[in-house]
Amino acid sequence: MRRTFPIYLLLLSCLFNEARGQVVFSEVLANEPGSWVYLEWVELFNRGETEVDLSGCVFIEAGDTTELPEEAIISGRGFIVLARHLLTSGEEMSFERYWGDSSGVWGDDLGEDYPAFEVQMSLKNSEGQVILWDGGSYQTSFSWNSDAGGGVSWERINLDGPEEPTNWWPCPDPEGSTPGWGESHRDYTPEKFVIVVDPEVFVGKEETTTIKYQLPPDTELTLKLYDIEGRLRKSFDLTEGKQMEEIQWSGEDDNGQLLSGGIYILHAATSGGHSGDKTITIAIAKRF
Repeated sequence: MRRTFPIYLLLLSCLFNEARGQVVFSEVLANEPGSWVYLEWVELFNRGETEVDLSGCVFIEAGDTTELPEEAIISGRGFIVLARHLLTSGEEMSFERYWGDSSGVWGDDLGEDYPAFEVQMSLKNSEGQVILWDGGSYQTSFSWNSDAGGGVSWERINLDGPEEPTNWWPCPDPEGSTPGWGESHRDYTPEKFVIVVDPEVFVGKEETTTIKYQLPPDTELTLKLYDIEGRLRKSFDLTEGKQMEEIQWSGEDDNGQLLSGGIYILHAATSGGHSGDKTITIAIAKRF
């Protein structure tokens, strides 16, 4: 007798995979705050409207793998955190102690209203990759190749945006990271103009600074650098029509000559869909 796979089970399987496909990495803290260690964590976000069961999915980082437990369910438009040290005893620091209410229990406070689980990981500050895989067709990942800074996470700019490196930046929140609630995510809007320079102080030629920007639709941007006497020293070449871009700059002027050490003003002006300007102070240091 020929056996057939019930069509409803096939449909359920397709829907299950489609739902998991809405879950993406949204934040990664690789460089712990201050002198603390073992506080790395990653955050996942469900871009769909319905809850998704992640139990059985495997978190992969370098040579470490951890299968998520039965309780790993992420709500629609919700977050879930995977931490290296979720709970610890004694005087050891933990995710719950640093980002929670320090009760030694997860989920007993209003600020702990999202699922969090402990997984194996040992994230490098300057580079790495994290993967979540269900052993089949679903997989999501994030890679980084530079240090966001001590206590500063890598954060997805637009939660519903593309899977591109330009849709990530160092978290702009004053706290440096926003596990499980993402205030800086909520501040994001496609109508908002954002520009970030990191670091704002660097050694010319030997080091580089990164200029990242995000533009509203139909908006043009001009970036010009002035010295403290108001003289134009550099006009940055930008990709026409691109809403998000990342520029590496090592301190040269328009002629390719290294600028003298000192204070400079980056002036960003927008026109079209958004009209306005912003200024950021940049310091080029000299190594003695």
